[in-house]
Amino acid sequence: MTDQLTEAVPLTRDQIQAMLKTGPHVVSFYKLDGTIRDMTCTLAPEDLPPVVVKEGDKPKRVKKPNDAVLAAFDTNKQAWRSFRIENVFDVVAS
Repeated sequence: MTDQLTEAVPLTRDQIQAMLKTGPHVVSFYKLDGTIRDMTCTLAPEDLPPVVVKEGDKPKRVKKPNDAVLAAFDTNKQAWRSFRIENVFDVVAS
C-alpha cells in the first residue's frame, strides 16, 4: 500500500470564512513545513474573545490584507492562528 497525499479541496476563502462564522470547525491543512495540522477554530462572534481596549493604549500596527491567508480563533489554544487557503484540504463541523 502506498502513502498518498490528501488532495486539496478547492474551497474559496469566502466559503471557509462562511463556515467558520457558523461555529467551530476542524480545518485540516498543510503547514508551510509540509506537515498536516488539524485546527479547531471559529469566526462566530459569540465564540470570539472580547476585545479589550485600555485608555491610553497605542493603536496596534494594521496589517495589509492578504487574501491568500485566513486568520481564525483556535478554540484549543485560545489564540488567533492563520493558515493559507490553498493548503486547506478539509473543513468539518466539530
